[in-house]
Amino acid sequence: QRRQRTIEAFKRLPEEFTVEDVVRCFQLRNESSGARVKIKRLLDDHLVEKVREIQVGKTHKAIYRKTDCLLL
Repeated sequence: QRRQRTIEAFKRLPEEFTVEDVVRCFQLRNESSGARVKIKRLLDDHLVEKVREIQVGKTHKAIYRKTDCLLL
């Protein structure tokens, strides 16, 4: 069961998003731990999927997309 705050934050995410979008929508302090944990949980629940990676400088940034599964 999800908390209302998580549901509202998930709805604010764009269809395709990055870790920075999760930090912003879930109002987290930084991306180092909390955002990646949120994404991992959403991936495990099949609410989002990783669609591609883009190279930004010397690092790679993952792009995620919402699936058609319902958030309950």
